Amino acid sequence: MYLTAGTYLKKIHWKKALEILLYCTFFNLIGALIVAFLFNQTTAFAHIDPKGFLATVAENKLQRSNQVVFFEGVIANIFVNIAILSYLYFKDETAKVLLALSAIYMFVFMTNEHLAANFASFSLLSFNSVSSQLPHFEFLNILRHYCVTFFANWVGGGVLMGLAYAWLNNIKSLYND
Repeated sequence: MYLTAGTYLKKIHWKKALEILLYCTFFNLIGALIVAFLFNQTTAFAHIDPKGFLATVAENKLQRSNQVVFFEGVIANIFVNIAILSYLYFKDETAKVLLALSAIYMFVFMTNEHLAANFASFSLLSFNSVSSQLPHFEFLNILRHYCVTFFANWVGGGVLMGLAYAWLNNIKSLYND
């Protein structure tokens, strides 16, 4: 959202925005892998069930077509951006937290596609023996899923939210009442 808006408003060059986006994405994946590895060294993650919530959600996500992943990725990032904007615009701290949590809850509850969330869930399973029991949990399928989700999240957050807000707020004159 911010990088696309900044590029549109000529506050940042598109090459720099792309570089920042790719670095952030890459290090989100690295962070998810490190945390997932550490979590999988604990007893809480030693007994993940292939029929449990985490495995079932990941398996269902990996079975989705590119079209479904794309549209759910767009919707997920709209929810995330609504949470961010709500947090920025509301003054009351309780309202900020409740709106942010409700928007994020919506995309988690609906199991929409969000790249950082998928980094976490897929990484948790990749370091666990349960991953071998999931038929769609394959490297190329996960990579496909990540690529489609990346572009979908950019369309939802960058184009539909960031570019739209930048365009709507790109006013050259001051408002007089």
